[in-house]
Amino acid sequence: MFFISINTGMNLLLSLAQLLWGSLVLSIPFFILVFPAAFLRKRLAEKFKMKWFSSAFISLFVFSLALTALAYVYPLALVSGEWNLGEVPEQLYATPLETAGLWFYAVFKILMVAFAVAVLFSPFLLLGSMLADKLKEKKWNPHAKNFLAVFACTLTGSFLLLFAFNWIPMGLIFYLYHG
Repeated sequence: MFFISINTGMNLLLSLAQLLWGSLVLSIPFFILVFPAAFLRKRLAEKFKMKWFSSAFISLFVFSLALTALAYVYPLALVSGEWNLGEVPEQLYATPLETAGLWFYAVFKILMVAFAVAVLFSPFLLLGSMLADKLKEKKWNPHAKNFLAVFACTLTGSFLLLFAFNWIPMGLIFYLYHG
């Protein structure tokens, strides 16, 4: 009586395959970002005598700040050629104080979104570190171990963002551009 139809089973199987494929594709840029982030983390730990989590969180914040700033500035750069299409009446010119206020507000938004992204991604730092430590016992290539850890984190994060916390990406995007 409680049989799953073939169509539903096939949809479930294809959805799982698509989740795995999407996580694999998404884990490649994250894997590439692991190398400079690990270098920055080691430098911070050595130079400032920081513990692992402190240096890892700061390096995560730096990279999320760079990516958030890029996401904020990229659309502005795309439309920069269209800004001089007409003349703005003198009454509508922004004063230097208004312009400075807008810039400070933009920098504040970028910092807050980068901090929120760093806080949201910090459990994946711990998960990736745990998986990398577990895989150290295996006699594999260290890059393969790191990629497996990154893939597992990406798969977990993709699953959580798609099925449990699907409001988080849209909330961050809304706050970055309209908040």
